[in-house]
Amino acid sequence: MIGRDEELRVVSGVATGGALVIRGEAGIGKSTLLAEVVSGAPGRVLRASGVESEVEIAFSGLHQLLLPALDEIGGLPEPQADALRRALGTASGETTDRLVCAAVLGLLNRLAERTPVLVVVDDAHDVDRASMTALLFAARRLADRPIGMLFAVRDPAPRTVDSAGLAELRLSGLDGENAARLLDELGTPVDGPTRDRLVAATAGNPLALTTLGRSADRDRLALDALSGTVPVDSALRAAFTAQLQALPTETQAALLIAAADDTGRLDLVESLGGPLDPAEQAGLVEVSGGRLRFAHPLARAATYSSATSSQIGRAHRRIAAALAATDPPRARWHRCLATAGPDEALAAELETDAHDAEARGGLAATASVLLHAARLSPAEADQERRTAAAAHVAWKSGHAGLARTLLSRISGNTPTQVRTRGLVELYSSDQVMALHFLRRHARAAHLPDQAGELFFLAADAALHADRLGDARRLARQVADLPGFRDYGRWLADVLELRVVDAEPWEVFDAAPESVRRSGAHRWLLPMLLNRFGRDPWAAREFGLAAHEQLRTTGMLAISAIALPWLVELECRLGLWADAAEHAEEGLHLARDTGQRPREADFLSQLALLAAWRGDASGCRRHARLALERATPVHNNLAAAQATWALAVSELASGDVEQASDRLAALSAPGLPKAHEHIARLAAADAVEAHVRAGRVERIAEISIDPSNPSWLQAVLHRCRALAEDSEQHYRLSTSDVDDFPFERARGSLLHGQWLRRERRPAEARAELRVGIDLFESLGARQWAERARGELRACGGSAPRGDIAALTAQEREVAALAALGLSNREIAARLFISHRTVGYHLHKVFPKLGIAGRGQLRGFDLEP
Repeated sequence: MIGRDEELRVVSGVATGGALVIRGEAGIGKSTLLAEVVSGAPGRVLRASGVESEVEIAFSGLHQLLLPALDEIGGLPEPQADALRRALGTASGETTDRLVCAAVLGLLNRLAERTPVLVVVDDAHDVDRASMTALLFAARRLADRPIGMLFAVRDPAPRTVDSAGLAELRLSGLDGENAARLLDELGTPVDGPTRDRLVAATAGNPLALTTLGRSADRDRLALDALSGTVPVDSALRAAFTAQLQALPTETQAALLIAAADDTGRLDLVESLGGPLDPAEQAGLVEVSGGRLRFAHPLARAATYSSATSSQIGRAHRRIAAALAATDPPRARWHRCLATAGPDEALAAELETDAHDAEARGGLAATASVLLHAARLSPAEADQERRTAAAAHVAWKSGHAGLARTLLSRISGNTPTQVRTRGLVELYSSDQVMALHFLRRHARAAHLPDQAGELFFLAADAALHADRLGDARRLARQVADLPGFRDYGRWLADVLELRVVDAEPWEVFDAAPESVRRSGAHRWLLPMLLNRFGRDPWAAREFGLAAHEQLRTTGMLAISAIALPWLVELECRLGLWADAAEHAEEGLHLARDTGQRPREADFLSQLALLAAWRGDASGCRRHARLALERATPVHNNLAAAQATWALAVSELASGDVEQASDRLAALSAPGLPKAHEHIARLAAADAVEAHVRAGRVERIAEISIDPSNPSWLQAVLHRCRALAEDSEQHYRLSTSDVDDFPFERARGSLLHGQWLRRERRPAEARAELRVGIDLFESLGARQWAERARGELRACGGSAPRGDIAALTAQEREVAALAALGLSNREIAARLFISHRTVGYHLHKVFPKLGIAGRGQLRGFDLEP
């Protein structure tokens, strides 16, 4: 049983005493639920299942149900026993419904005197009326006896079951998560977008999903999902076609038009088909506001699949003719569906339509249109080109498996094929192999635009695989390409952990022509290049805009690529709740789109957030999963980040020896957990762990580059302070980091500890209070407690500033800053200059006794 825990609990509770009618469409899982309850039922079970061919035979259902208990009938009062025997055909003579009803109740009561009794009636809508009358009579009079009665009823069904007075449970379809579990168990795992479309096309019907899951062709499944029409199980088709066949011929024709068109345009259906009232009265369709909708998506699928190929072709041709003047792209689509043989003119028109649809964000539809264009292409070269384009769009929309299959059908190395293969390798497979593939094809590319894109992708692979030397050489090759000089220079800065001297919108506007034409890379590259930009708040604003653009245009795979950089920024800016939300979103996207290396990225970020917050178990869980996914694909970046997270958690809890060992591994060349960048970012934690563990010989020489971002300089000053016991470096570790509250708090904690050891308690208390406020505002529990312990050791407590001391304007500015808005955003909101915002914040911080805007979240600033 998948996705039915709550329903199983309800039904199991009734099975020991009470009556319940379980309603739901064909294939929704009623019989499976009953079987699960029966398998664990104590006592005696009496079962019957409705048979349509016996529905007119009086008491046939009762005979099936009570056959195992015939020898108990003799214990009933004689009038009841005689009535029941006559009803069941074991004795001759007449009887009355009232006596039979009383006899059934009496027999169940008699059986329940010795053991609990469970009565299970499946397909109760196909049980004869006389039997159901007696059983429902008993169900309404069970009192407190240990008798459970369960009835499963198809809804809608040709025959109704009067369940008045009885409890009902209505089963609905499985949600996306449980549908994925079902398909996984059937050995047919699918990507998230395909799953979501299958759930929409079947309304989560388990039987329909099972039928689809047992098909050996997963790629056919993805294509069916893209089209929105899926094959229908014979039992389900029979359930719907019985209703269809009862309708007038003209109405059936109208429904086929509606199923073929799938836009819900009532005027189109009425102009081409017959009357719809009979279908509406039968509950097959719903009509409202000029739109027609099938009451269940499987009704549409059954209508379409039960028609002959000639009927379907005729329907599409009629729709195409009707739409030719008003909606040419839609008309061409229907012409395509009605065309079996090659047609280059139509294929070329479809290809143009596909590119237009992609520009509007309709990626899923684009892939399907391109595949049909390839099918109609007479020339093999056109078939392969259009198939390659379909593969690229399929990958972008999250159908990685389908993209791989489509690529396997074609040979050669056209730019689209190479780009798509590179994307699949980079974001779904081994990072080292992706690096070699992308670099080789970048060097062989004939045009600078093609080479530039491939070099950037290769650099991303090198960065994840801890091949920073390769990445730096790739950056130089990018800079040598015509039109890419600035982009190559900025990439080199990122790889050297230097501040990029351009804001994201400047990078966006400076894009080379090929990047401008790309709906994805024009947004992705400014995010990558502003990981260490001069204005992190502007970079975050751009990241949010980019994420929204990619998400709304259906680029699910690309969204999963962009989110790690946004999460990294939000972690650094102290926006931990937003970072966690985006990391979880990214993790789901990566799983749904088959991007195993990116799964590791998000898991390692969640592990680090958990470590900072003091959630040791959460940190271990996320880190373990990150390492499991990162190591096989050579994603050293994620493996190193997960290792860093474990070390931070151990450092916070006092296990400094283990933390020292883990952090030393980050700098050990050749280890799968080693990464040059992560080792640099974790340097202060490493030095602190080595000092506290008495392993100072592990501390490497620390240099501070003024071109590093201010927060990284603070980290490195913290290293020097710990290693050299230097007051100057302690002070520098807390300067120019107001936008980075965790770094500021860590510096204040260590500086406060040093001041206490130097017997300067007043200065120590001031630093420690800043650290406590910042840690508390972030939710870093363990770190806050550690700082409070230090504060108590030097005779202090941690009072908070007085909000009442703020002016109305200061409070308004502070409230917006606490929400994460930049100075420019606050200025635009309040119609003042950004310099005035800075002036107000400069006054706010000392009044509240805080050091930076990250601490504002700890105050109630609402007016």
